[in-house]
Amino acid sequence: MTPRRSVREQLAEVTIWSIGWKEEKELAASQKAQQEQLDRLTKKPKEGPAKDCRSLTKGDFDKAARSEKLSKELEEGNLSEDQKALKEK
Repeated sequence: MTPRRSVREQLAEVTIWSIGWKEEKELAASQKAQQEQLDRLTKKPKEGPAKDCRSLTKGDFDKAARSEKLSKELEEGNLSEDQKALKEK
């Protein structure tokens, strides 16, 4: 074996190792991004404009319809005294 061949072999090994390390690094970044996305998707929704949609996600369409109806009545100011009292609590 000549010294040049040895250097070439070593360079080839380092190149292969470098490529493998880069692929592992990219794979780890991809897995981390997927885990973060999964965490965002499975996180419970906070209070906000979509909080009324929780009933829909659970399949409770009647509750969602009642909630929508009460929201519209609240915006229009058409609530009865009982409903206003419940709202203030």
